[in-house]
Amino acid sequence: MDELAWVQKGKEWLVTNGPDFLANLVIFFLILIVGAFVIKALSKVARMMLAKSKRVSPEVERFATNVLRKVLWVILLMVALPRLGVDIAPLIAGLGVTGFIIGFAFQESLGNLAAGLMIILNQPFKIGDFVEAAGHKGVIKEVNMMAVTMTTVDNKKVMLPNRKVWGEA
Repeated sequence: MDELAWVQKGKEWLVTNGPDFLANLVIFFLILIVGAFVIKALSKVARMMLAKSKRVSPEVERFATNVLRKVLWVILLMVALPRLGVDIAPLIAGLGVTGFIIGFAFQESLGNLAAGLMIILNQPFKIGDFVEAAGHKGVIKEVNMMAVTMTTVDNKKVMLPNRKVWGEA
């Protein structure tokens, strides 16, 4: 009998709230579809603008467009989810707390990321340059967002964290 009452309440809910919920569901998906096209277009425009700039390296271009795309998706979800009756205020608060915890836990990695961004933007050296950095001498082979790879004088491959390279003379 208890199961029959549950089914009956479900039918009542469908009759009273079903059309509104269905309309909101359709609007939710329309927002996501249109938003996906807008995000794709904005990312493409940003990538083209950064590619035309001679001061921006391909690494920064990829990083910036990737961050832009992810931020736009978060904004899109914050716009679309209320159509389904989801209260996003607790989600935003939770994201703030989570961001603080992740930032604290990954402060060294975030420091490497920030230093990598500074190295890529300021370009104190280029691939192929012979440098002395973080106590090692060698030829720069790769510069990415987290580390600098060099081949030392004795032909060893060394990966140096960007914080060490950027933070020392």
